[in-house]
Amino acid sequence: MGPLSPHKEIAISWLERAFLVLAMAGICALCLTVTMTVISRAIYKPLIPDDVLIVREIMVVAILFPLAAVTGARAHIAVTIFSEWLGVRAKRILAILAHCVGLIFSASLLFAGCRLFIAAWKSGEYYDGDIYIPMWIGYATFILALIAFFIRLMVMLFHDLRMLSRSV
Repeated sequence: MGPLSPHKEIAISWLERAFLVLAMAGICALCLTVTMTVISRAIYKPLIPDDVLIVREIMVVAILFPLAAVTGARAHIAVTIFSEWLGVRAKRILAILAHCVGLIFSASLLFAGCRLFIAAWKSGEYYDGDIYIPMWIGYATFILALIAFFIRLMVMLFHDLRMLSRSV
């Protein structure tokens, strides 16, 4: 039950690669922000205003943007004590079930994220602080990551369903 065939992978892999690059840039930005904050606080001269808010917003990118690529590589943490005893067809059925549960879960998160984004966009809310970071930015990145994850799950579901129908 490996990844999709190379010619089908091209359609979505560019998005996942872009999100991986953005996640890596986010991790670098997190490291730089935290390092600068620690050093500047040690010398009693804070250099980065709203550092906690900035770190919190960047963490959305660093944590959620790689989600679609990890899913596509089937690299999530899994407990396979009992599923290893099963045949290929049963494993495929479990994978389909997992995709369906993931789609339901991610759809509910996507719906909630969209509602929060729309509310923050309409109200113009921002985080209190020195630089007034708009709340919609974090919601938008959350939604983008979940859309990529949702698309990846849909592609994998259709792929596994097609593979299951061929094995009948």
